[in-house]
Amino acid sequence: MVTLLGLPRITISVIALSPILPNVMNLPFISGFVSSSIDTAVAEYVAPKSITLDLQRLISGDDIKKDTDAIGVLVVHMHRAKGVKAMDANGSSDPYVTLTYSRLGKPLYSTRIIKADCNPNFEETAIVLVDLNTIRLREKLSFQLWDSDRMTVDDLLGVVEVDIIDLTRHSTKPQRRSTPLSHPHTKRVPGSFEYTVGYYGKRAPSSCLRTSGIDPGIPEDMAKRSEFQNAKDIAMNDLEAAVLVTPPDPEWPSGVLSVQLHEIRGLGVKKEGRERNVMKSVKSREGEKGQDDDGDEREEAEGLPSSYCTISLNDELVYQTRVKPITSTPIFNAGTERFVRDWRKAHVSVTVKDSRMREKDAILGVVMLKLSDLLVNASQITRLYSIEDGLGYGRIRVSLVFRPVEAKLPPSLLGFDTGTLNVHDLAVKLNGQQDMDLTKCQVRLKTTKSGADEKVSREVCHKREDGTVVWASEEENIKGLPVRVRYSSALLLSFKDTSSTVGLRRTGKKALAVLWLRDIVDNDEQTIEIPLWHVRDGDYSRLKMNYSPPDGDLSAWDQDKEKMVRVGSVWIHLAFVPGLGDLHHDMMDGGGSKRKEAWEAYTREREGGLRDSIGETGQVDQDSDGGDGNSRPCHVKARGSDPDKAGDPPSNTSDHNQEDDWEAPAHEKPSMNTMVSSEAVENEPIGRHSSSTLGGVGSGEDATDDTQHEGEGHRGVIQKLKDWKHHEQELHREHRGVMQMKPARTAEWVKDNVEEGVHSIKDRFSMKTQKPGVETEV
Repeated sequence: MVTLLGLPRITISVIALSPILPNVMNLPFISGFVSSSIDTAVAEYVAPKSITLDLQRLISGDDIKKDTDAIGVLVVHMHRAKGVKAMDANGSSDPYVTLTYSRLGKPLYSTRIIKADCNPNFEETAIVLVDLNTIRLREKLSFQLWDSDRMTVDDLLGVVEVDIIDLTRHSTKPQRRSTPLSHPHTKRVPGSFEYTVGYYGKRAPSSCLRTSGIDPGIPEDMAKRSEFQNAKDIAMNDLEAAVLVTPPDPEWPSGVLSVQLHEIRGLGVKKEGRERNVMKSVKSREGEKGQDDDGDEREEAEGLPSSYCTISLNDELVYQTRVKPITSTPIFNAGTERFVRDWRKAHVSVTVKDSRMREKDAILGVVMLKLSDLLVNASQITRLYSIEDGLGYGRIRVSLVFRPVEAKLPPSLLGFDTGTLNVHDLAVKLNGQQDMDLTKCQVRLKTTKSGADEKVSREVCHKREDGTVVWASEEENIKGLPVRVRYSSALLLSFKDTSSTVGLRRTGKKALAVLWLRDIVDNDEQTIEIPLWHVRDGDYSRLKMNYSPPDGDLSAWDQDKEKMVRVGSVWIHLAFVPGLGDLHHDMMDGGGSKRKEAWEAYTREREGGLRDSIGETGQVDQDSDGGDGNSRPCHVKARGSDPDKAGDPPSNTSDHNQEDDWEAPAHEKPSMNTMVSSEAVENEPIGRHSSSTLGGVGSGEDATDDTQHEGEGHRGVIQKLKDWKHHEQELHREHRGVMQMKPARTAEWVKDNVEEGVHSIKDRFSMKTQKPGVETEV
């Protein structure tokens, strides 16, 4: 701990460019302003204030993190609100919930907006990181219920606060509560909020999984050679030493991931002949080198990039560094920590970009990191990676640390937030008392958040002998639907009669089925039965926006239950493919500059073959020692087995944050420990279902190119035009063709700015939540 006994006296002299010029600090007002600014900054370290420095880590000279700053996580399930105040002129509200720390005030998570409802049923899950500063500052977890408005500032409907210290004292024991709302400026407000919250600490490395700690990138037969023996990383305690030689336990897939970007070495832009003088004739270049080599490498020179990096986790942008201007060796030493639902499937993408004036920032290269391929012999890895598939070259030094937590999420909550929903077959069977004719209905499939939809004509509909009505047989699968914000989205299946009309308009939908995407598992082709509803007054808005389980139990609803009539069941055969796909093009290319940049990075990763195993569970031998054959025997369940099977819950009596108590029992088999039944709710005082009904099973492959099986000699004019357009896009992406000229790139930048302005104007008149933005270094 370092403290100053008083403000130091500092003399500053600023002379610009030449010694004959006057000292700027002698000018009026400037000297006083600079001195007062320095005194204000230094006053933070004058007694009784102080700064704590880890001298052991400073003396060791190691800039690599061996552990995460987060000591645990809060798993929060936001269920519903009841009886909230009506703030709009129509006698209702448009509520949503934000999750914050009471002192910090920064939004950590935001639910979707449910329009015109005073009893919203959210059913969303958020995971919040907890560090030591959160405990020291006595922060409280704050649920803030807001009413969304289009033209004015959102209105605060109420607040619920939970003491985090009480939650940490009851680790791994979630509590379901129903708490009355309060308001900072009003004594009493109507309504209550129901939620489940629990604290889960980090798990210590398991000693039975200990390995040699050798980098998995080194071939096994070369690992023992002296030239491949790197200097041992410095560990401050037994816990850090265990992290360096123990991989994560696949029994506990959820945890905290720390990504740290250190520096880039030898960064530059590929010239590819652009350095030549275009005015020279071809004859005058005879005998010269085709391209310049890297013999004259400089740290600072004309033409070097002004680089910055972005970090994406599971195709979601999470972090951006500051710009390092005009250097070939930018040093960042920046990073972020994020919660990872399943480290066995997760991937991290680092994109290096060049900040340019009056043109779109160029992608110098990307690095794709699959956690299951890297965390084989240790829970921490630091390595140099070559940036690929961009306009530049160089090697970036990246560190990863993963620490599992004691939270066991349901399998459906271990997936990606972005993906493609492939619907193969669709069948409906009505109840016996219903006389509804669905053979004349067109089926429309739509997702609530992304707006993507697909229509299935009644022409492909047929009725079986048992009364089941089927759309889209094996031979004609339904096109996939791109999905963003999957855990806040639902798949709507509306059945509209297109044959009958009333006057000049159609009679509208006859029935609606809703499947919330939080209830399906990634990469699991399955058939799910969901209820088919008919609303007596024809208003399906509440059914579209409020959560309803696949079994059709509406007991959590506080109003309009009597209007919902279950007229049958829908069997839908589907699969959710995690990660960005080709079907996201329209959604990403027209959704603002950030989404366009993400789409360009995805295109480069796809063309470079870096996305072959996205969303797949890594196959790592649990008995493998990483090359030295000295690992201890360990009996653990094979990776990829069902994590939801019964077992003893983890013990919460041990303190895994202590350095000396780092070994975890190997025999623990965790069960799902983050959910609480609605029957166990604590009322605080004021102050999927599978079925084999379908006979056919559709193919899971995307039929995006109708001519991919045609011979080369039978390609038509349209296919040749597509090939030419694809080739032009490839050239433009590499700044070739017309894009090698600066005016062309500037024109594209102007066009993108105009589109961004139009997009921002549209967003200005739409309802928005207070969702957290991308974390930045500055």
